[in-house]
Amino acid sequence: MKDGDCSVILKSIAINDNGTYECYVGIPGSYPKVFSIVHLKVDPVQMNITAAPGHTVTLPCQVPKHNNIKVAEWIRPDLMPDYVFWYQNGWSDPDFQHQSFKNRVDGDASVILKNVKTDDTGTYKCGVVQRETNQWMSIINLTVNPPEIQAKSGEDVILHCRDPSNPNILVLRWIRPDLKAKGYVYFFRESRSYEQYQYPSFHGRVKLRDPQMKDGDFSVILNHFSINDTGTYECYVGRNNTGSDPEIINIIHLKVKADQEDITAKSGDHVTLPCHVPQNTQILVVEWIRPDLEPEYVFLYKNGQSHPDRQHPSFKNRVELKDSGMKDGNLSVIVKNVTITDTGTYECHIYQSQRNHTMSIINLDVHQPGGDERGGDRDGHVGLIVGLPVVVVVVFAGFMIYGICRRLKQKQLPAEAADYELQDLNQRN
Repeated sequence: MKDGDCSVILKSIAINDNGTYECYVGIPGSYPKVFSIVHLKVDPVQMNITAAPGHTVTLPCQVPKHNNIKVAEWIRPDLMPDYVFWYQNGWSDPDFQHQSFKNRVDGDASVILKNVKTDDTGTYKCGVVQRETNQWMSIINLTVNPPEIQAKSGEDVILHCRDPSNPNILVLRWIRPDLKAKGYVYFFRESRSYEQYQYPSFHGRVKLRDPQMKDGDFSVILNHFSINDTGTYECYVGRNNTGSDPEIINIIHLKVKADQEDITAKSGDHVTLPCHVPQNTQILVVEWIRPDLEPEYVFLYKNGQSHPDRQHPSFKNRVELKDSGMKDGNLSVIVKNVTITDTGTYECHIYQSQRNHTMSIINLDVHQPGGDERGGDRDGHVGLIVGLPVVVVVVFAGFMIYGICRRLKQKQLPAEAADYELQDLNQRN
């Protein structure tokens, strides 16, 4: 305690260490006096948790051991009532719970939240009552992200919605909030569906995955997906045993899955980059881009005409629609006289109202004609054609000389005969 330093270190502080601390110092011949008063406040543990719909999530609340906990409570301040879970004297009391958490929460201090939904996103606070005081132990920010589903045109898509906590329902609604017209994607009430309440574009295309809706399965199948079906889908369920409005169970973002293709071409070729949409698709803008370029536009079609002024300079006068009228939804373009620098990834995007769809992704690989596969470039081909007869003649001549020498050795021809035969061979070659 040099220089009168009477400070102490409190290790591993916990929420129960909240309080007022006083430092007394006594000197010989006098009573100890208060030299310092410290008010210590330990903030609750804060944590962010992200989950997907349908998962089980643990909301942690660490309470020091050997503490006499009279009450543990979990609340969500934005709800009314705000109780998520209430635990007192060794048992939970569901009477205090918000309706949406019935039969879904277990625990004491830390709790398990089952089958989370997008509507469970929010801030949760854990508090305990000890010695007649209420202390907040932890604050959890829970985010339940809506799933994203990608599908190709013509496919059947399952829109998932499940809540096994109470399979008995009175009303099931699937809606598309982005559609301005009134109606439903799917509407079910009192044991039957009502097609007349659907948007016309969904007539005959949506049905329950399980007509019995066993175990709270409220999923539907959307047949023959098209680009016009992209958007946000919400599943609402109204229960038989409550008089409240249907509650949201799940949210799904449905998007187009882009076609992907690898194309190989030779320098100088004309290459078609394919992109198609269903017939009668309303399109405001068509754009072909190469993300690694600046500007990235390979081709831009807007307000009924192309905009070459927006193109990357390397594509000027080299790109055009394969079908200028884009009949039958053909948005393919032709890139003329491709070069090695055209190698890259090309994306076809279309715009409908406020939505942007990526319809195709093309990986183009351009190489020089010939190369190692053909024995060299164009000049190399010429050299090969000219040089080949020379090689043949040399090999043939060597073979003939070897034969003559072998016969001379075997038959011991006179020197004059050998000279004559060599002269004759040279004249023929």
